[in-house]
Amino acid sequence: MILVYSVRESSELAYQPLISELMQRDYLAEYAHKFMFLPTVTREQHPGALNGRITQLIENGALERAAGIDLTPEHSRVMLCGNPQMIDDTRALLKQRDMRLSLSRKPGQVAVETYW
Repeated sequence: MILVYSVRESSELAYQPLISELMQRDYLAEYAHKFMFLPTVTREQHPGALNGRITQLIENGALERAAGIDLTPEHSRVMLCGNPQMIDDTRALLKQRDMRLSLSRKPGQVAVETYW
């Protein structure tokens, strides 16, 4: 599982202690090696974080390089939550890669949480 957490400024990178300790919990220990946290900051450079919008990082391949994976419909599942415009833009990019919205009657590779 790869958690990509995007914020405008590094001061908005909340939950760092929780994310850092998450995989040290006994009940998750056997999965710790499968978890990767990739913070992204859009408006400034920050050590240890990717710089740019998620859509840019997908388009230029930086997200896949940082994660060490190829974002493909055969091997990837994506859950999007956040700003509605980011969700729409990212869904459009994923659709270009033949990644489809997962519906109850038609499974796909993309799930969306809308809370905005």
